[in-house]
Amino acid sequence: MKRKLPLTMTKVTRNRARCLMLLLLLSMSQFSHAQISLLKDVNRWSDPYYNDFNSIEGHGNGAFFHGGDSLYFTDGTPNGTVALTAMDYPDGGHSYNGYYYFSNGESLWRSDGTVAGTTFFKDVLPSEEYVFFNPVYVEMNGILYFKGRTVSTGIEIWRTDGTVAGTYVLKDVKPGSASADPQNLTVVGNKLFFSAPSGNNKGIELWVSDGTQTGTTMVYDINPGSNSSDPANMVGVDGICYFTAKNPTYGKELWRSDGTAAGTWMVKDIRPGSAGTIDKLRAVNNLVMFEAHDGVHGKEIWKSDGTEAGTQMVKDIYPGSNGSSPEPYVTTEVFSYGGIYYFISSYVSNRLWRSDGTEAGTYPITSPMQGADYSFMYMNFTVFNDEVYFMAQDDWLYTQLWKTGGTLANTVKLDNRFGYFTYGNSARLAACGQNLMMISQEVELPTGVMSPTKIRIGDGTPGGTTDVFTLPAPSVGSSPQYFIALDNATLFAGQEGGDFLFHNLYRTDGTSSGTSEVKKFKHVHTMQRLDNQRVVLTAQLVEGGSALYVSDGTTSGTQNITPAGAPPLRIRSSANANGWVFFHGANYSSGTSNGLYKTNGTSAGTVLLKSFEGDGFGAFEMAAYGDKLLFSAPENPPAYQQELWISDGTAAGTSILANINPAGGSSPHLFTPVNGNMIFTAWDGAGYELYITDGTTAGTSKLKDFSPAKNEIQELTAFDNKALFTVSNDADGRSLWVTDGTAAGTLLVKDFAAGFEQIDIVEQVGIDMMVLVTIGGQTALWKTNGTTAGTILVKQFDVQFTHIYKATSEVINGVLYFARQAEGGGLWRTDGTDCGTFQIESSLPISVQDIGSVGATVLFNGNINEQSYISEFGPELYRYDVEGIAPCEAVARAAQFNDEMNGDDTMRSYPNPFKHELIVQVNGEANRTYAVEVFALNGRRIQSTAELIFNEKYPMGSEWPEGIYLLKANVNGKIVTRKVVKTH
Repeated sequence: MKRKLPLTMTKVTRNRARCLMLLLLLSMSQFSHAQISLLKDVNRWSDPYYNDFNSIEGHGNGAFFHGGDSLYFTDGTPNGTVALTAMDYPDGGHSYNGYYYFSNGESLWRSDGTVAGTTFFKDVLPSEEYVFFNPVYVEMNGILYFKGRTVSTGIEIWRTDGTVAGTYVLKDVKPGSASADPQNLTVVGNKLFFSAPSGNNKGIELWVSDGTQTGTTMVYDINPGSNSSDPANMVGVDGICYFTAKNPTYGKELWRSDGTAAGTWMVKDIRPGSAGTIDKLRAVNNLVMFEAHDGVHGKEIWKSDGTEAGTQMVKDIYPGSNGSSPEPYVTTEVFSYGGIYYFISSYVSNRLWRSDGTEAGTYPITSPMQGADYSFMYMNFTVFNDEVYFMAQDDWLYTQLWKTGGTLANTVKLDNRFGYFTYGNSARLAACGQNLMMISQEVELPTGVMSPTKIRIGDGTPGGTTDVFTLPAPSVGSSPQYFIALDNATLFAGQEGGDFLFHNLYRTDGTSSGTSEVKKFKHVHTMQRLDNQRVVLTAQLVEGGSALYVSDGTTSGTQNITPAGAPPLRIRSSANANGWVFFHGANYSSGTSNGLYKTNGTSAGTVLLKSFEGDGFGAFEMAAYGDKLLFSAPENPPAYQQELWISDGTAAGTSILANINPAGGSSPHLFTPVNGNMIFTAWDGAGYELYITDGTTAGTSKLKDFSPAKNEIQELTAFDNKALFTVSNDADGRSLWVTDGTAAGTLLVKDFAAGFEQIDIVEQVGIDMMVLVTIGGQTALWKTNGTTAGTILVKQFDVQFTHIYKATSEVINGVLYFARQAEGGGLWRTDGTDCGTFQIESSLPISVQDIGSVGATVLFNGNINEQSYISEFGPELYRYDVEGIAPCEAVARAAQFNDEMNGDDTMRSYPNPFKHELIVQVNGEANRTYAVEVFALNGRRIQSTAELIFNEKYPMGSEWPEGIYLLKANVNGKIVTRKVVKTH
């Protein structure tokens, strides 16, 4: 039982407590205050092209639109235009019951136009994996229908009334996990028509639904059996669904249906035989209009009143069999409004035409456009104030805003400020209450420079548009890569400007002022350490061509060492051996001059050792073996069959070492030194097996045959005087193995689970190798000393990791730093212990790519990812200063501090350290209350809780991030404190 101290502490006790507190804060600050920070914004260039947009839809008096990787809402004012959420490729959208529903290609979201009101809609659904990919939305009788996928049903039609109970799969049309993937959802009266296959070996046919499961049925098997009629182009006229369908007898023709089998038939065989073709159906008054080819007149405009006799060609616009081809070549848009069918006739100067279904009422409403050709476009037809607005291109480059009332006289150009049309980035229109919203980019004339994307609002009159908002153009970032630490600095390659205008060589000492450009290149392709002061690299030059360079991290010390008369070389692969850099080089543009080279960092010392046949685009794998080089290369001939070669750095001493698979090449790779020999894997004609060599032909042999099962050896990694690797086969999945270079010493270490788990052998930390294992979507970190007993679970993660590559990990001072390859996955660390394995704290979610170091600082390519956050820097150079004290030691000191102080048991807090939940109990007068405040070490208040009752136990901390916290309670006017630690 703990000894109870008086409430009033003695002077000695107080002084001792202060000393303990000071020592603890000093020690913990070395650990807890290390933060991820931007080292330098190397590339400040912003990309106006980045904010491409793919939709805009009116919502009340405002509009939702998608710009870049964000969803926006605007009410037509600068202050009323906000980014709601950041996501990859937001797409689609439909306003329903006060919300805007949209997708990011995986999940269904909805928004009320505020940041707080923009949420995953799947959050209201049962717990299962949902994916809503490019959903199509239609409304019928107050219910919203759309497509969604679950693991159990596949892609089917869903329905929602905006509530939990009212959101479910309409019907599993193709039962089980297979997807029906319904298409062409079209509402006609009180019926929903669509096309889909069924689960009884039927092809894609016409279906109908009344909004209930039992009322969702296949209408008619137009193309009997497993073949498909592919109903499409659906449109409703007077309660009848008109559509196109095909069968072997009639080809693709016009059909109609009232939703019953008896009421479904082909309207007319417009082109007799199986070559029927028809498209672009639209409702025009009580007619359906479309384009069709009857075999005589070519493609022309047709109409139908639903009878065979009433299905007729409207006008032979281009007499003869060629037709007028009303189908646009580069846009799928035709449009109908106010009893008029709008279309483009590409054979008549790409003019916009209109038709009311009569020959006299079919004529062009725009003049022939200057420079019109197949790239000519009309687009974004939108109804506003009872007129049709659209974008049109009136010369080779630019698009402008137009409107029409359906005649040549009232078809006018309104504003010529809209700019250059590029694929996937056109101007967009939407009617929003009393205004017309437009999103576009301008082109400065005559330079052709693109401006950032702007939102404009207009009243529909010439010159009546004004700018509302300019979308922020995110920084491109430098995307640093190829980190190589030298004695005096770390070198890396990074982008300057946009669209890889330049890709330069940089250096850094870990400070912003010490980070600078070394040399400007068009593109740095590869870098290899020559020694502790220099690197060798190949790069495309700004002035053209490609060259081999050496650099010591200074501008003057960065020199072209391409030998005189040699072709411009590109390093395909390289290795450092015996003070030389050996590399597989080939001509940058042609792939010729394919061969093994070596360099000592001078032009005179850069020589070709051996030429090989082939184009050089398949890299040789290579590794240093003592003072020699082992590598894989073609056996000449044939050029594509790679075998095992060796080189002593001379032309005469470069020769094939072993022809392991004469019938087709063995592709040796994963060279790993073990006990003076080289272990590697090679294809013996039946599978990849484990081989060993001592550098002689006689000493090259198969170490272990994993047959008869077809197998794959991966992750071969040196570890002390052994090598770890993984083996997978069709029977047992993937398992961890070890070898000491002997057959008897090649042993199974651990089979983590039956099946096909993912195993990444990462890096050595201390005496153990870190191994990342993912089974069934669950990832855990293990450590191993190469024995079964010494293979121990370090930590089970709450998130899944994909592969960890050498470029995304770095060991510094006995700690492994690594990246979780996911958006916002962050920088992680492990020292081989549970409490020392966690994600490094960052103020915003950050994605991490290439990792390097300079001194005791981690360098990495980082990019901020967060909702409603426009990246100010893009992928840039970030830093993290490693801890001065191990986290497990900080935990122990915190626990020791509490043990020292807890002679006063007024406040109890346990367990300490804790992982999930902390129990707090303050002892005092029964039925009286108190308050607890929780502070981080930087003084920020994390939590404040009042009206707690003395002597009762309260859970806390489940939502706190890992860290060190100070608890303060006011007990009868006295402040009582406790230090607690939350770990992973």
